[in-house]
Amino acid sequence: DAPSSDPYAGRGWQLLGEQTVGPMVDRDVINVGQSEEWFRNRAYRALHLIAERSDVHLMKLQITYLNGHIEEYSVDRLVIAGREVTIDLPGERSYLRSIEFNYRAVGGGRRGPAVVKVYGEPVRR
Repeated sequence: DAPSSDPYAGRGWQLLGEQTVGPMVDRDVINVGQSEEWFRNRAYRALHLIAERSDVHLMKLQITYLNGHIEEYSVDRLVIAGREVTIDLPGERSYLRSIEFNYRAVGGGRRGPAVVKVYGEPVRR
């Protein structure tokens, strides 16, 4: 579980991964990469992408589900540092295998390179 200093963990969200984002257009993949047994209690109703240190231009997002289904989202949106973008996940396709981003950092982050954190919001059973 995320440390208590993480404000998003207090909302019940689970950190799925994070990536450092450079100023050039980049493609990164967060592999949730757990066994099928791990996923049995981890369906997510939404993803929350949070930019830290610098703004991030999120162009596209591709989600691959455990069953092999792929969804692509054309986001084309600036995520302001400290803010979030929410992606709702429909119904039975909420068991994640990987999340792929096309993005780039915008503006020089005086606090270091931009970071994107991805949290899963669990389905309430």
